Amino acid sequence: MTGKTDLLQASTEQNMPHFRTAVVSMASALALSACSISDSLDDLATSDQSDESSSVDSSGGTGDSDGGTGDSSGGTDDSSGGTDDSSGGTGDSNGSASFPDAPPRPDDSRLVSVSEVQQGAESELQDLGSERPYNGDLVALLENIRDTSEVTPNSDALAGQASYTGGVIAPSTAEENVSLLADLSMDVDFDDGSVNGAVSGLQTLGEAGTVETVDGTASIDGTVTGNVLEADVDGQVSAGGVDATVVGAMAGEFRGTDADEVAGVTALNINASDFDGTESFDGGFHATKD
Repeated sequence: MTGKTDLLQASTEQNMPHFRTAVVSMASALALSACSISDSLDDLATSDQSDESSSVDSSGGTGDSDGGTGDSSGGTDDSSGGTDDSSGGTGDSNGSASFPDAPPRPDDSRLVSVSEVQQGAESELQDLGSERPYNGDLVALLENIRDTSEVTPNSDALAGQASYTGGVIAPSTAEENVSLLADLSMDVDFDDGSVNGAVSGLQTLGEAGTVETVDGTASIDGTVTGNVLEADVDGQVSAGGVDATVVGAMAGEFRGTDADEVAGVTALNINASDFDGTESFDGGFHATKD
């Protein structure tokens, strides 16, 4: 990860159709290994087919004609084996999920400050008025983001280990009134500067106000420097027969006298099996110390 500690670049409102100025991102040098693993397995399947073609049919067939039939069968078996081997990432004939290739990591142009995310949360709360989507969970999260402490913890508070739980809100940058809401959990080691966690329990809110549960979890892997958090998000999720690959970034700050909470910005890029191209969801997150 490079250049993420700035985390205070402004973004324009035109990039944030639903969550106003709460649009954020950071670049990452992490590369996903799913594609290379799949390619390696394909190469292995091809190699198996070649080896099988050059050998005598193990079923006991004699003559070139029988050997050809045996080789053809062997090639089919190997091809099937190659498909089965890659089923974790690309699916197989038994109906397993077929996840799209990973989209690019969000770039730094979508990066804004924590205070801008707070302003965006306040604006969104005003727009919602008396509405309570996601059974009120969205309003509660927006209020937590808006009310994040302005106090920067001292060095004594930024030591040892701590766990945080909260939520993530990420509206679509392309579709009005479409957003993602999810649970957030993080384990932070201030001493070695690491953070690991998960974005889980995802839900989508559509234009018609319908909420749909999303299966799957995205992992969080990042660093902590002082009171600044920087992390990458990677995962595969499914909903309504649609499979999606998620790549994103988070950047935030620990706040409060005892580092009681952490809040910041989130950017997600998603490739889904039901459309071409990449859809972006940008917003914010908040979590409190357990």
